[in-house]
Amino acid sequence: MIDQLNIRYRTLNTSLTLTWVIVTLAIMLLPAAVLANTTPISNKQQDMSQIYIKVEDHLLNELHQFTAYPLHNINVTVRPLPDRLNLSACLDTLLIESRLHERLSARTTVSVQCSNPAWRMFVSAEVYAETPVVIATQPILRNALISENAVTLALRPINQIRQQHLHQLDQVIGHRAKRAISPNTMINIQMLDPPFWVINNHEVTIITQIGGLEIRAPGVALSNGLVQEQIQVRNLRSDRIIQGIVVAPNTVLVP
Repeated sequence: MIDQLNIRYRTLNTSLTLTWVIVTLAIMLLPAAVLANTTPISNKQQDMSQIYIKVEDHLLNELHQFTAYPLHNINVTVRPLPDRLNLSACLDTLLIESRLHERLSARTTVSVQCSNPAWRMFVSAEVYAETPVVIATQPILRNALISENAVTLALRPINQIRQQHLHQLDQVIGHRAKRAISPNTMINIQMLDPPFWVINNHEVTIITQIGGLEIRAPGVALSNGLVQEQIQVRNLRSDRIIQGIVVAPNTVLVP
């Protein structure tokens, strides 16, 4: 009886030993990819290329929504960070913020933030775009009235643009040049004086108010005149020279 029990014990022990050997061998033979999947996600490293793509998309979206003036030939280049930078993989949606919509610049810095796990980093990017600006097509003399033939629109890179530069022809045509302007010069608001509302030797309307009546007469300006400036005009009906105040384009009020 005892011999039979010993035989059964040895048989059971041998069976358990074989089972452990098989399990151990199975674990050792598991593919590396399977073992990698058992690693907690929080121990993974953040894919930096994913961040660069999201930053580029964010900046391109802001540039396409820029409304201060039109942009053409837009391009964004994200500057990679050092390879030694190791961040845990973000388990939530990345929060990306920039100030490009506040002030357009050829270089900008973007904030990239993760809440789980908590980390924040900054990525630099170079922005290229072109915008139409008003340039002179011919020499413009000081105090000259800028005509339609003297200016045109041309594309220029945004890194050459300042806030004072003008992007529409009607912002320039009819104004006076405060100084001499060379051809191909980008025109900004500091180069301009307000337009004359009355031009020397051009016809004007003379308005005289008597009580509740308003009397109008044709006249000719004897000098250029700005708004609210007092000038002399000749009344074509009476041929008299009188003083008047410029109150509107080609209109002079005689008090």
